[in-house]
Amino acid sequence: DEQRGFVLRQLSKVLLTLSISDPAQAQGILHVGTAILLRAPLEWASASVFGLEREMNPILEHDDGSADCPCFGFEVLHLATCLVRKAIARIHHPIKRPNLEMKLSETILTIVQVLQGSQGGQTDFEALGSQVENIVLELRQDTENQAKLLAYHGKLSSVGKYIEACKIQAKLAEVENDVREREELAAPLAHRFGQRMTRLLGIAEALLVVSRSDLNEDFQLALLPEDLLRPCLARADMIPEGLGGIYWGQLRALTVRCIALHATLNKEV
Repeated sequence: DEQRGFVLRQLSKVLLTLSISDPAQAQGILHVGTAILLRAPLEWASASVFGLEREMNPILEHDDGSADCPCFGFEVLHLATCLVRKAIARIHHPIKRPNLEMKLSETILTIVQVLQGSQGGQTDFEALGSQVENIVLELRQDTENQAKLLAYHGKLSSVGKYIEACKIQAKLAEVENDVREREELAAPLAHRFGQRMTRLLGIAEALLVVSRSDLNEDFQLALLPEDLLRPCLARADMIPEGLGGIYWGQLRALTVRCIALHATLNKEV
């Protein structure tokens, strides 16, 4: 994955320097950018988590609609989003800036919808998140019961009520078994959900950094907090750190960053 990530980053940087002469070439670059967003292995772009400690540099935009992309979060996703923007600018040339930004939002958010999947009126991503949330709530309840039984067992033992303490010990063993089973069930689901959330938030963050939209005109982008960011924030808050091998605190930080970036696109603020 590390080697693939390096190759994709270098390929993206080379493509961003090319001059696109016709729409067919632009379609090819659009396909490359889309494929990278959907499948590229993800690596942090810097040692500082999500670049929160770094000053935000402006995108250096060129006449052909291309841009020198700053590297925060997942560098490969930022580069791919810049590729998509460059391709759209050529495919729809000549195109006014507000229309270019809305086309970029439409394209990237379509990718987000594909990654979320669909399942009737609920996306696959939401359904998976609900599964994880329900198991976490059950696990939390079992853990609280375990703590209460353990405290009661200690209290009984301290006053010499050993028969009653043995009965509590048996119940405690049952609860501990329930906790282990739920942890084993929750871990793979949380891992899948966390991996999916990581890519979705990475793509959203890349779009919000590259975009120069006005939310008063770009209605699809305006709905991003409601459709993705706030649900992700709520789930990242309630899932225990490390469950499924995911650093949920870092995903929470990335979600907050996305919400802040989204607010900067509101020209009325």
